[in-house]
Amino acid sequence: MSTVNVLRLAILAFGGLAFAQGERRDRLGDPLPAGAMQRLGNLRMRYPSFPCLAYLPDGRAIVTQGGTLDICDMARGERLSSTRVSDAGVISVQTRSDGKALLIGDSAGKVREWDVER
Repeated sequence: MSTVNVLRLAILAFGGLAFAQGERRDRLGDPLPAGAMQRLGNLRMRYPSFPCLAYLPDGRAIVTQGGTLDICDMARGERLSSTRVSDAGVISVQTRSDGKALLIGDSAGKVREWDVER
């Protein structure tokens, strides 16, 4: 048995996949590409790359790309808001201990506090 077949067997055995007639979908209901058995990630939150990731105490995630900060609901796989926070690229994000604000550092050397709920 080849390595590829063993991997497929492991995914079938441990992935909890149910096979049905018709188009396959991931757990969020997005269609899977032909031949795919499951998806790692989802179609709703695609980022080519992101330099910073932080989590809020309530489970929401903060993702940055360039000077934009997105707040995402990771459980539902959707972007809740997107805000331009810097003209320079964001290079650092840290949640304040109470989770109500972020400290954002950019490539211009500026650090600012940003209210999560605004």
